[in-house]
Parts: sequence; C-alpha cells; structure tokens
Amino acid sequence: MTNLVDSSHLQKRNVLIDFLRGLCLVIMTIDHLPRDPFEKFTWQSLGFISAAEGFIFLSGLVAGLVYGRMAISQGMAATTRRIWRRALTIYFSNAVLIIAGIIAAKAGIAVLGDGVQPSWSLCLKALLCVEPAGYAEILRMYFVLFLILPLVFWALIKNQFAYVIVISCGLWFASSRGYGMVAFPQLGYFDIASWQMLFMAGIYFGFTTIKQGKEFKIPDIYTTISLPVTIAFLFLRHWQFLTGHFWSPYFAWLFTWRRTLSFARLLNFAAFTTVVYRFRNRLASFMDTALGSAVTYLGQHSLQVFMWSVFISMVMAKVDHRWSVASSLDQAMVTILIVASCFIPAWLHQQWKMLRREMLGYRLISRPTIP
Repeated sequence: MTNLVDSSHLQKRNVLIDFLRGLCLVIMTIDHLPRDPFEKFTWQSLGFISAAEGFIFLSGLVAGLVYGRMAISQGMAATTRRIWRRALTIYFSNAVLIIAGIIAAKAGIAVLGDGVQPSWSLCLKALLCVEPAGYAEILRMYFVLFLILPLVFWALIKNQFAYVIVISCGLWFASSRGYGMVAFPQLGYFDIASWQMLFMAGIYFGFTTIKQGKEFKIPDIYTTISLPVTIAFLFLRHWQFLTGHFWSPYFAWLFTWRRTLSFARLLNFAAFTTVVYRFRNRLASFMDTALGSAVTYLGQHSLQVFMWSVFISMVMAKVDHRWSVASSLDQAMVTILIVASCFIPAWLHQQWKMLRREMLGYRLISRPTIP
C-alpha cells in the first residue's frame, strides 16, 4: 500500500490492514463453499460476527486513509475524480463478475444462488444495480457507497461529519425496523441502508488518522470494557458446546440473521475490533512469517481476489451434491486448493500493475521535449 503518512507506525498499520483484509478474504472463501471441515473454525467462530463485517469496515478504513490524504493535500476536486474513477473500476469489475457468472450458470457449470435462475433479463437488472446476481452483492454495495463518497469527504473536510453520522444512524435504524431494502427481498440479501454504517465508521477512523498524522488512540477504558464484552459474546456463541443447552430464540436469530446489522452484532463487532486494535502489535510476529506474508499479499489485491473467490464459489455450488458425499479429507484438500488458487488473480494483478508502470515510464521517457 502507499505510505499515507511519514510515520513508521502508520506504515506498519497499513501492513496490518492488508493482513486483516487478506484474512477476511480467506475466511469468506471458505465460508462460501459447501460445508467443509474448516467451517467450524471460520463461520462466526469468534462471536456473532463474520468476515463480511470486517471486510466492509476495513474497506471503509482504507478509503478514509487514501482519499482522506488526497482530500487534505489536493482538494476535493481531485479527490472526487479519483473516487469516481474507482467507482467505475468497481462497477466494471462487478459487471465482469455478473456476466461471467451468468454465462457459467447457463453452461451448467455454476449456480448463481438458491433459486436464482440465469437469464439476460437478470443480467440487465444486475448491471443496473436493481437486482443482485448471486454472491456479487458486496461489489454492488461498494459501487453505491462510492457514488456518495465525495459528499462524505466534503463533510469531513468542512467538519460537518455530525450530519453524516445522524443520516447513517437514521438509515441503520430505519432498516432495522424493516423500512430498508429488507422490505424488498428482490433487491438482495445485504441491506445497504444497514451495512453502510460499518463503511462510514471505517472512513471516519481512517480520515481521523490522516488528519491527526498519527495512529488513532483508543482510551484504555474502552479496552477494559471491550475485553469482557468480547469474551461474553464468544461464550454465548459456543453456548451449546460449553453447556450442552440450546440457544434461546434470540441468539439463534442473532446467529442466522445478517440482512441487517442488529445492535448486538454491532456491539460484538465494536468490542472485538477494539481488542484486536489494542493488541495489534502482537500480530507483527505472525505477519512476518511466510503464512502471514501470504495472507497480506492477498489483502493487497483484494478486489481481484474477491472476484475470483465469488466466481469459484458459484462453480462449487454446482457440485454441492457430490461435495456432500466426499470424505472430510477430500473436502479439506479441495478447500486448501481453492484458497491457494486465490493467489492466481493476485499475481496476475501484480504483473499487470508492473506492466502499467513500465509502459507509463516508457511513455514519459519517449515523450519529446518542447524546446
């Protein structure tokens, strides 16, 4: 990642962001596959939170860091152009994924989702962002959020972010009461009006870090409160295993319902994130290992890896009936191979970026000098 602030601490923190995004990508790849031996360790195993919450929050955090620095140093005009250029990249990436998924589904080698039938009518609706095509909803969410991002950064620059907070919380509350996208199931699984709150929170923390020129400081009292809250949610998540008793209806709902973000899920995520951030330096030793570096590498190419992960999930959903009768060892081996395959799009994207830099350098060198 680009060095956003001339501080070794912030540079280390950027590596941590890449590592955590890569880890979320690995977990989401595993969780999107049919049931396998790793699922018990990856599917909401640390509480009533999943990798999707972390991935969206981290994406907002990166946006706050990157575009926050640009907004401060270059102004809103340049920042807006850069944001909308990124929005177009996300849109066309989503379009490629949708078209590839529908073609694969029509060819009988992939499944778009439960009960979702491939058609060019669906393709058109998905390209217009009015109906999702399977697992590609997160990219649609990013595209919509990036369209309004210039307004968010304008509010941050003008110290008017309080209005953004009020609107964001209002949208979340309305969706939690059933007045968001959840009222229209055909619009998709993830309610953007609810999930945008995590993205906006990430933007705020990223921008604040850039504006202050140093790492964001969390008061010790928050850590003191967050640690027992995290442990309590971890205990409740594994209540059946630890006590032998079934969950109450509320916790069964909390575990399965993710279309909107309930208050308990947000509390769980906030506490868990605070604990991770407080003890982030402890992760440095693992991040320096070969495995940690590999996960970080995936996080550096998150868009391309995510697209591949979603597409391979559609393909694997087609062979669900064969997967269910395979042995645990076979399932584990295939899962490992699928996760390993995520390095292919990451490597290809890296090579493409290197080629673009070389071509740009060649054009600058070969450009004639005006006397």
